[in-house]
Amino acid sequence: MQSEPIKLEAQLVFPDLEDGLVEKISTKVTVGSEIGELIIEDESLSPRHCTFINNNKTICLMDHSSIAGTFINKKRLEPGRTFILGENDKILIGKLSVRVEFIETPSLEALTEAEDAVSKDDPSEVELKAAT
Repeated sequence: MQSEPIKLEAQLVFPDLEDGLVEKISTKVTVGSEIGELIIEDESLSPRHCTFINNNKTICLMDHSSIAGTFINKKRLEPGRTFILGENDKILIGKLSVRVEFIETPSLEALTEAEDAVSKDDPSEVELKAAT
């Protein structure tokens, strides 16, 4: 059985931050100034500001009653409700812009299959393994 050679991973990109912070969203990422998986020191963020949720490549966003607010396309989110993000949505948490990007990465199964194929096709690789 062949696996998909490429899988999509979601990540958050913060272009406003000087180091261009990027954070992978496996299942969820809570962003805040004090609480969460991603702590960002910014005066516009509440201690527990919002959460990004990755539900089978559908990214959702929920505000946690933040003071400065969480916005999608300039519309303030109602706290406690989950909103599905669209492909080109403009996201603002406090005063920070955030982009959701999907990047292609080889799946673990595809990497293993590729390594196996190299070993079978390259006799020197097999000899090298046998000699060690």
